[in-house]
Amino acid sequence: MQGRRARHWDLLCRTRGLSQLDGPAMGRSLSQQHDAGEWELLTQGPLWRAGGPATLRVLILALLWRGSLAQLPGFTLTVPQSVSVQEGLCVLVPCNFTYPASYDTDNPSAQLYRYWYKDPANVGSDPLVASSDPHRGVSQETQGRFRLAENPVRGDCSLQISDARRTDAGRYLLRVEGKFSYNYRSSTDGTDLTLTILVPGLTEEPEIQISPAWGLPGTLLAGQPVTVTCTAPGRCSGPRPQVTWMGPFSDTARNISAQLANGTWAHSSTLSFTPGPRDHGKELICTVTYRPPQGPSIHRTIRLHIISLERTLQITVSRANRSNP
Repeated sequence: MQGRRARHWDLLCRTRGLSQLDGPAMGRSLSQQHDAGEWELLTQGPLWRAGGPATLRVLILALLWRGSLAQLPGFTLTVPQSVSVQEGLCVLVPCNFTYPASYDTDNPSAQLYRYWYKDPANVGSDPLVASSDPHRGVSQETQGRFRLAENPVRGDCSLQISDARRTDAGRYLLRVEGKFSYNYRSSTDGTDLTLTILVPGLTEEPEIQISPAWGLPGTLLAGQPVTVTCTAPGRCSGPRPQVTWMGPFSDTARNISAQLANGTWAHSSTLSFTPGPRDHGKELICTVTYRPPQGPSIHRTIRLHIISLERTLQITVSRANRSNP
């Protein structure tokens, strides 16, 4: 074989005018390329022929793993595709899951634990953002802010988020463990089941109510005491925001937290003062700050319009005397 290659190379050199000095080196290079070409032809053949039994085992494992990723019938998740909550505020995300009846048991102590992960997640090693299992801790970033119901009804996986932060934006994945272990990532028809949270900046202004009210907002009667209430945006439980006032009054503000009929909370501040004629045209400003002093802040301004009751009566009497002496 080697003799045949040498004669072939000698003939090639004489044909192309090459010197015999380059022959051995060129011959070795040609031989390596030729061997590499034979290897490439082998790898292009069937996998079982190229790799043997080991490759066949890898192929079988890959097919089994691909099958394990397919969603099983009977597992459904009802959750909004996306939810928007302004920075500093709160939101309750309704969620409900189902599973095959074959997993039901008569054991009353059997529990299903619900876990929320931020996607993409390495289930089992990445930190949780919310958990119904008292033995599983959650991330410090979401601890106390992401909560699940303590005694949920069957299939309840609702998630309450308070004091929303820009870092909360992203996709979230539900996992249920107990009688079974399942990741609710996609449905059998390929529909994405993850929850997307959007956290835009704080733009919702606080509400201001004045009692007694005189016509347009900010219209007050000189010499008559008034009560002004500023209610912070957001109606979920969570850390109380800081409410501050600026305007022509003595500081008599007091904070009030009231639970509403639906179980949510309203945080407000009440201010009492007596306006005078000199307060006409001045501004009354209510500022709400979440996570003071560096958290998001929003304010609302009302310009005061002061009416003098004595002057109004004098004008009314004067007009009456001129028309009917």
